[in-house]
Amino acid sequence: MDIFKYKHAASKPLLPFRTEPRRNVRAKGVINFTVPDARKLQERDIFSEPITVRKLLWRIKAGQEINNESATLDVYLSCSGCAKSTSWACQVNAKLCLLPWKAETAPVTKELSKLFDKDSRAWGFSFISMEWLLDPMTGYVNPTDFSLKLQIQMSADLPAGMECL
Repeated sequence: MDIFKYKHAASKPLLPFRTEPRRNVRAKGVINFTVPDARKLQERDIFSEPITVRKLLWRIKAGQEINNESATLDVYLSCSGCAKSTSWACQVNAKLCLLPWKAETAPVTKELSKLFDKDSRAWGFSFISMEWLLDPMTGYVNPTDFSLKLQIQMSADLPAGMECL
C-alpha cells in the first residue's frame, strides 16, 4: 500500500535567469556639454550636469593642462561613485567627442575602456592643443563666444560591490 500519493503539479514556465537587479538600471547614456568660454578653462575645471547610468552619477569634466608653455584641452569622464560602499567598481566603455560648430568639420573622438572605482573616479585625455582649438578657423569653437561642444557616449557594466543598487 502506497501511503504517499504523488501528484504532478501543472508545470509553470520557468522565468529567465536575471543577471541584473529588478530596478530600472540603464546601462548606456550620453552626456552633452557646452563649455561656455573655452578661454576661461585655464582658471578652473568645469563639470557638466550629471546623468545616471547604473545608479551612478556621471559627468564630463573639462579643463586645461599647461606643460612647457603649451596648453591642451583635457576631457574626462568623471564618476561620483557610491557613498555607501568603499569597494565598488564599474567597467565603462566610452567615446569622448569634441563636436564641431562648422558643419563641414569632423568631430575629434577618443575611445576609452577603463575600470572606475573609489580610487579612480575620472579617466580621460589631453585632447587637443588649446592654441589650435581656439582658432575659429578650425571649426570647433563658436567664433562669437568661444564656446565648444563636448559629448560622451558611454556604456557601463553592472557595478560590483555596490550596496547602493
